[in-house]
Amino acid sequence: MIDRIQTWLDIHPRTRFTGRITAASLAALLYVGLFTVGFAILGAVAAGVLILVVNLAGAIPFTSIDAVWGSWAGFLWLGAIAGAIAGLIRTLMRVVRTDPSEHRNRTVIIRDLVAQAIVAHRIGAESVDLRLGLLDGGGLHWSRSISLVGGLSASDQAFDLLTVQLANPSLTATDFLDDQRRTWFEVISRTAEEIVIRRAAEGSATADAAAIITSAAQRARTILDETDDLVMTAIRAELRTAGSIRNRRFQTLMRPVVEERVEAEALF
Repeated sequence: MIDRIQTWLDIHPRTRFTGRITAASLAALLYVGLFTVGFAILGAVAAGVLILVVNLAGAIPFTSIDAVWGSWAGFLWLGAIAGAIAGLIRTLMRVVRTDPSEHRNRTVIIRDLVAQAIVAHRIGAESVDLRLGLLDGGGLHWSRSISLVGGLSASDQAFDLLTVQLANPSLTATDFLDDQRRTWFEVISRTAEEIVIRRAAEGSATADAAAIITSAAQRARTILDETDDLVMTAIRAELRTAGSIRNRRFQTLMRPVVEERVEAEALF
């Protein structure tokens, strides 16, 4: 039943996006509400502690118990309101800005994710899922089954990961802030160094990290150059409209590329 609903949503991307927006909005409202109430309680507690400290420092003169209690209650309410406002602002900032290090606009993120997804698919990923953030950011999840006997070595798996990382077109752009670029480069460098270490441990021929990065980048570039622009455009358009593309739908969208490759291999 769930799979049938998902399949129907695949061919109605706007409905899928509307559903995501609705679910995320409800979750965000609940999240904001809980944290706002929590901060309001903390604000009231802080005001109560302040009242206690003032009373310990010396008795407060009053004309009647009702007057003093009314003043204390008013102060507690002020503390609760201040806490609620602070909690609301803090929580909204976290909800609205999910990834402070992300400086790409939505169009660039879509381009980068689709390029990396296509490369992941071509190097053997069995599952590819794309998802855009509602306001910013996005992510790609890809995986394949690991064979313990006769499968890829650990260094080969790391090289595949490096290939997908280097498929990001924004790596060659010049209009990003240094912190985002530095993060990307650090991740790529760590992956390349891991390959060097794993190959050495496996007793395979080794190369320096720079040569490995160059090889993986050329591999990613070749795959993207061989991919039909119409297919890439269709995937980008659907990701923009639906906000997410699950594996089955991605495989369907990639089918023309697979069929074209099979036909080319049959000719030779």
